[in-house]
Amino acid sequence: VLLYGDRENNFVQEDTWAPITLSFGAAVATGKPDRGRIDSVGIMVTDDGQGKVEVDLAGIALVDAPKQGVVSFTFDDGYKEHVAAARMLAERDWTGTFYVIPQLVGTHPAYLTEADVAEIGKLGFDVAAHDDPPLTQVPPAELEPRMRGIQEWLAKHGFAEGGRHLAYPLGKQEPKRVRPTIARVFTTARLAGGGPETLPPADPHLLRAWNVTASTTPEQVGEAARRARDNHEWLILMFHWLPDETE
Repeated sequence: VLLYGDRENNFVQEDTWAPITLSFGAAVATGKPDRGRIDSVGIMVTDDGQGKVEVDLAGIALVDAPKQGVVSFTFDDGYKEHVAAARMLAERDWTGTFYVIPQLVGTHPAYLTEADVAEIGKLGFDVAAHDDPPLTQVPPAELEPRMRGIQEWLAKHGFAEGGRHLAYPLGKQEPKRVRPTIARVFTTARLAGGGPETLPPADPHLLRAWNVTASTTPEQVGEAARRARDNHEWLILMFHWLPDETE
């Protein structure tokens, strides 16, 4: 479980309890071990040389795996080209979630218009909640009203169900103020990284994702999807800009 310099991006943060699930997909196995006979677990912690590291464990358990893996397509920020993405997914009878920033809809040619958002909905896709500033920068008294306002916009445009789900802006969150508020308002909230998620996830308001960037190859995406299939994981693919040319 990696920790980054920008602590607001961390799945695990200091001085707070965090449920963590780990998939066998991340394991390096020697031989062909019988998972059903695991009777011990070892934990190794490495630091950055900045001081003493302590880890407290409340408990460890094996969780039954789901019957199959799942791959989810998600698109952030509401860019104009996401209409093309929705059409391509619809042609293949695939589903996806489009996290839009309501205050940016129709404000610039690079962003979706209200008509574009309506088309995405007619194609059968969820349109969900996103925002522009990191929620850690929103004043405490303004956070919940701001989130409720985004939900109201989505409901007004026919996406009340999608309005129950949020993508954290820049993936930033913290456990004392932001996450409790988000848990009151939304059913799920997705991070901006962390790798494949498990089924069930450790925390529905800390859903991990795999960031597909300009340097990500189709082969890498395919390998990640196969890992989700073979290990019954939940692979949440996160897209922003799309490539100029598609294969």
